[in-house]
Parts: sequence; structure tokens; C-alpha cells
Amino acid sequence: AYPGHSAAYNPLGACLGAAESKSALVQVTLNKKDQDIRIYEMVEQLANRLTKVKSDLSGWIKLYRSYKVLNNQEKAINAIRTATEISPDKIDLKIILLKELMPSDAKPKITNEIEILIQDILTLESKNIEALFFKGLIFLKKGNNKRAINTWEFLIKNLPKDSIIKKEIIKKIIDLKKEN
Repeated sequence: AYPGHSAAYNPLGACLGAAESKSALVQVTLNKKDQDIRIYEMVEQLANRLTKVKSDLSGWIKLYRSYKVLNNQEKAINAIRTATEISPDKIDLKIILLKELMPSDAKPKITNEIEILIQDILTLESKNIEALFFKGLIFLKKGNNKRAINTWEFLIKNLPKDSIIKKEIIKKIIDLKKEN
């Protein structure tokens, strides 16, 4: 509500009259398509600017987030990949890239890039939970259950006592040991 007006006060209607107010609301709704086009244009302008100023880390992160909002996965991955190239010591960026390349809702294709990325993360932080989890998962996908178990046993030593993830990994380790 506006000061001195009821909660039902419509400033647009008060200024334009009821019929004109409805017309203005329809126009706002119709402009949603134009707004989407403008958003895409702004994101592409950012992308074009970044091709000229490749070292703009915050720009690449903004571009990654923008492409995520626009559901453009391929361009989002390329943007975060560039951010990791600009700042190779930032573990958080490498983890974002790793999670993008190995989404939990799909069967990831294990690539050389993923394996190098995991190794880079573990070189920077040897007890990194995400990297250790994915490293064990890769061993498992490659049929190397013993190395998967060893990696995950190291991982669970670094997880909180009551962690749900810890309990799930312990169950998986037990199942793998039964298979061997």
C-alpha cells in the first residue's frame, strides 16, 4: 500500500484510468518476449566484450551464471572453463567445472579433462571432498573397485561423523567388498 491509500490502490490505474491501466498491463505482458530478447542481447554483449578482454575473471563468472539462467549448458561450461584457465589456483572454480562436467542426474562421460581437473584439485587440496568422491567414482566406472574403495575410505576419514554422504559411501564400500 502507498501512504494514504488502501492496499488495493493501483497507482497505474489512478494515473491512467481503469481501461488504460488494463491496456498498460497487457502491454507489459506482451513485452516479456522483448525483455527476453534484450536479456539474450545483453548476455551476448558480455560474451563479445570478454573475447576482447579475456583476463576479466569476474566477467567470465557472470557470463557462466547468465548462461546457467538461460539454460545454455554448453556455453556455461565454456565460460567457467575459461575462468579456471584465467585463475588456475581457484579450487572453487575448478569444483564448479567438475560438477558441470559430471552432473549427478546424468551418466557422465569420463574424459581426460575430468581426470586432469580432479588431479589439479587434489594437488591444490589433497583432502578435497568433491574431488575424492569423483576420483572414487571414476575408478568404479573403470572397474577398478579396489582403488575406488581405497579412495572412498580416505574420503570418509575426512567427512563429519554424522554425514549422510559418509553413510552412503560406507554402504557402497560394503557392497563393493562383498562383490570382490
